[in-house]
Amino acid sequence: MKRTINTLLFLLLLFPAVHSESLLDQLKIEGYLGGGSTDNLLLDSSATSETYSNAGAVLRLYPLSMTEVSLTAEYNKYSDLSSLDNFRYRTELKFIPTSDSARFSLYLYGAYDGRSYKAENIGVSTADFNNLTADAIVSAGYELNSLTHLRVGAAYKLSGYDNEFVEDKYAVDYFAGFNRTLFGSISFDLEGGLTSGNLEYTPRSVPEVGFPVRDWQTGEIDSSFTAYDSLEQGTLNSVYISPRISRSIGSKTGVSLTLFYRSFLDEVDSSVVFGYSTGILSPWVTDYEGEAVLLSIKSFLIPRLITTLSAGYWHKQHLPAAEQPWLIQQGADPIPKPGQEPINAKERTDYVRRTMVQLQMPFASRSGWFIEPYLTLEFSNNNSTISVYEYDNFSVSGGVSLRL
Repeated sequence: MKRTINTLLFLLLLFPAVHSESLLDQLKIEGYLGGGSTDNLLLDSSATSETYSNAGAVLRLYPLSMTEVSLTAEYNKYSDLSSLDNFRYRTELKFIPTSDSARFSLYLYGAYDGRSYKAENIGVSTADFNNLTADAIVSAGYELNSLTHLRVGAAYKLSGYDNEFVEDKYAVDYFAGFNRTLFGSISFDLEGGLTSGNLEYTPRSVPEVGFPVRDWQTGEIDSSFTAYDSLEQGTLNSVYISPRISRSIGSKTGVSLTLFYRSFLDEVDSSVVFGYSTGILSPWVTDYEGEAVLLSIKSFLIPRLITTLSAGYWHKQHLPAAEQPWLIQQGADPIPKPGQEPINAKERTDYVRRTMVQLQMPFASRSGWFIEPYLTLEFSNNNSTISVYEYDNFSVSGGVSLRL
């Protein structure tokens, strides 16, 4: 991994120094600096406040008119929770072999993303959550007429963790949808799909839903108190549907309303997945069923300023997950007794409300750089059937991006 990181950093230093006119025509360089503050980084009742900063660079190369290759390197730094410091690297490939004027279109996409956390001896090292993610999308579209566009496709995602106890996770999405222009200024979009992936779980009937105990001094795993031997391999299937309606209001304002609904097809009430940590690192935190609604407004009314407002509501019914209780509840017994469920080995349903305001002020410099400062304010409220996840969060973030 270090060799990959060093190679990427070398490329980031090398490309800006290249003065070949033909290469510069095919190359776009982007950099960004940012930071922010949040009063609830872990998104739980501990209300852990934190400030952070990040810096990154992106190289976009266009070897062919139908191809884009991008390389990204990013470092994220935390003020107090230094164990969460991480380096992220990403490679993307986009390929559109069809003509813009053709009624049929084909889109191919692939990405490889890695994140490496700073290793610290804190009992449960965040380095266990170093992960690699691979994505692939194949999508085809057809212009039925000037007002109606159809699409169909499939997406594959694979996530792998350094933690030996965390099973690699994959999911395949099969989707289809259409977009229709109504009354000249209203766009209606509808998409539905089926998602199928693996599920590593333990039956709720197992009396001891425990975790491996790590010796804080030696780092060795004592597996005598765990239920890992009872883990079973299954499949998690779900269906989703998402309609969206958007329209312009005048020449400088647009509004959109998006609805979303997902439902599991499998009976998961009798199974418990291992969460391994609180929400920000859990492999299963993104697996839930429920509905959501999001309203967004984007305006250019103020000269040189882009204003985006959004408000959303999410109803999330998570997979029952056994969390390590000593990580999320001070004073809890670190080893669940026989017949005792860990703090989160029960049904968790969240009701999330979130509002966001973002201001962007893009401009071009005389030297040819495109510069875009931004500021984002966000407030969220989470009500949950599990008291650990009852929280409010207010965050402020900002930064600047530069593109050549």
